Amino acid sequence: MSQNEIISPRIRVKEVAEILNLKAVSTVWKYVKTIPGFPQPRRIGARFTYWNRDEVLAYASQ
Repeated sequence: MSQNEIISPRIRVKEVAEILNLKAVSTVWKYVKTIPGFPQPRRIGARFTYWNRDEVLAYASQ
């Protein structure tokens, strides 16, 4: 990572899957619906869904 690169607090479903070592993004959506305490996505508009990076990292460290 370069010094000029900014880390966004918002991450998309593909990055959530990578952080949690999941092979498919469909698994992330399954976990959202079925696992209590799993980080929930947020929406901006009709087509932009994101997760809070800190919430996903905290969940991954459990």
